[in-house]
Amino acid sequence: MPIGDLQAKETQYIEERLVPQRKFYSRKARRYKKGYHLCSVAVIVLSALIPVMVVIPGYDSLPMKLIVACLGASVSVLTGVLGLCKFQELWIKTRDTSEALKREKALYEACVEPYADEETCFPLLVARCEDIMGSEHREWRELWKKQS
Repeated sequence: MPIGDLQAKETQYIEERLVPQRKFYSRKARRYKKGYHLCSVAVIVLSALIPVMVVIPGYDSLPMKLIVACLGASVSVLTGVLGLCKFQELWIKTRDTSEALKREKALYEACVEPYADEETCFPLLVARCEDIMGSEHREWRELWKKQS
């Protein structure tokens, strides 16, 4: 294959596959992190409100009992959402994938091991990056299968 064709394929792969996939995983990681933190903070705040509400004068009134019951139910629902949606696990996994792709690209661009051999560096980059992305997809699918 002529050198110009190989360079075009390298550029195309990096710009149309590697970079967009890394950005995709990074965006997903931020979204999962935000979901995890929002639900976790809500659980903490709502849980902390329950004992405060119980000591407020007039706790025995029906409206106060309903408020405390709603707080407790909200904590239960949010805890269930955290368990069901797996925000923390997905956040960590997608961040790891994004960083692994970023690392492979940096090693490739610097022409350092394992990308020091000019003849095999591009096929190796593709193989390693596709393996990283495939592995993430398989782990994601397994995580959701466990919930079914």
